Amino acid sequence: MHVTEKIVDDKGVHILSSTLEADGPFEIASPKAALEAKVIALRRTDSGGVFLQTAVSITEPAAEPVVVPEPEKPAPTPEELAVEYLKATGLSASEADGAVERFGAAKILQQKNAALDAELNALLDPKK
Repeated sequence: MHVTEKIVDDKGVHILSSTLEADGPFEIASPKAALEAKVIALRRTDSGGVFLQTAVSITEPAAEPVVVPEPEKPAPTPEELAVEYLKATGLSASEADGAVERFGAAKILQQKNAALDAELNALLDPKK
């Protein structure tokens, strides 16, 4: 849709106000679009009037690339946690794997929690 209104001010200046709208439920220009208008033709008509032609350019910014989030790393398994704990205590990777196989991850993690509890109790001991 296009509507142009003409107003003549007190000095005889003809002010043309045009509105361009989409023919339907969408927008011609996004809020980020750059707008430019140029007069491309201006001449007298044979009947003594004025012919005016303008060009309106709408430049939309380039679309921002969609950032695909990296998939979340799966949480470590109890076996992996047990192996890491045993390696932190000084065992080799093969020794830690063997201990997890022999004793089970749950028992090793119980021992880890017991050691952490003892460390916390020592830290909070009021006799220090």
